[in-house]
Amino acid sequence: MLSRRELIKLGLYGGSGGLLYLKRMSDGAYAWALDEDKRRRVERDHDDDERDDDGRGGPPGGPPGGSPPPPPAFTSTLPIPPVKQKKDPTTFSPAIEIYNDGVPTSYYELVETPGSVPLFPGMQPTVIWGFDGGTTTSSGIKTHLGPTFVANIGERVVIRIHNNLAPGVNSIVHHHGAHVGSDWDGSALWSQQIQPGTFKDFVYPNDDDIAATHWYHDHDIDFTGQNVFMGLEGMFLLHDAGELALNLPGNPIDQPPAGELPFDMPLVIQDRVFDANGQLAYNPFNFGGVIGDTFLVNGAIQPTARVAPRKYRFRILNGSNARFYQLALFTNAATAGCTKPLCR
Repeated sequence: MLSRRELIKLGLYGGSGGLLYLKRMSDGAYAWALDEDKRRRVERDHDDDERDDDGRGGPPGGPPGGSPPPPPAFTSTLPIPPVKQKKDPTTFSPAIEIYNDGVPTSYYELVETPGSVPLFPGMQPTVIWGFDGGTTTSSGIKTHLGPTFVANIGERVVIRIHNNLAPGVNSIVHHHGAHVGSDWDGSALWSQQIQPGTFKDFVYPNDDDIAATHWYHDHDIDFTGQNVFMGLEGMFLLHDAGELALNLPGNPIDQPPAGELPFDMPLVIQDRVFDANGQLAYNPFNFGGVIGDTFLVNGAIQPTARVAPRKYRFRILNGSNARFYQLALFTNAATAGCTKPLCR
């Protein structure tokens, strides 16, 4: 039972609004509200020059209890989320609208559902909310990122998205960067919500001007930060004839041998905060954005990738909540003596 002091303290964080957050959050909100000193430490600006060598950035902070030590840097394998496979439109139940207007159309089905991903050695897997509950690579590596959609300019894509998340967790899905009709744009409007236990059909015409690297993510009203923090994001890649003519790495005739990483490589960079049990700990009281102290690429903590001595194409997405990055490439010689985790 809450003490009188605790009730007063929670009330100072916004009265009924604070209690709404506490009802919604089962992954550390109560602890955040009742541990003001640590909350202030994690909310202040992080100095990137103060990163220590275990891959955790900025000054001490994080949720009560502290986050567990991450695996040694560059020992995890970089996961590449699989490309989403098309579905026969006649197999949907209930039936989906089938377009017969001559425009090439591809159909997909996606399910938002809880999942779990092993991130910290010797600990229980981290609970996530993911499109398809997260994905598993061809080599068996699990990541919280949703599958990657690949389409061509002029190819209509129809996606049925189910919300099988926890009761009370609504979702709005936004295709970020695309030209989309208002019914399927994923704007932060009540009318756009997918309620738990229901689904919505999205139509993406992909009539953009040029090929591009897009992504899709949750955009629920007031909870976009938390829902994306929990894992609801993925990549959406658009091609066109002009791009294919550039002979970039990973074009249709430039594919790697079986079991090797693709030459056209999506890289989603994120910083996250974990509690002492290795679970995601989003701070709902930090309205300026959450700065994490653990870095992930494609859902793995500071992974490494085995590549061939050739050109690769990197599609880099900042999937963090509030952090800015300055990225650079280094050779082994250039990093001799470097002690910072992001410059090796």
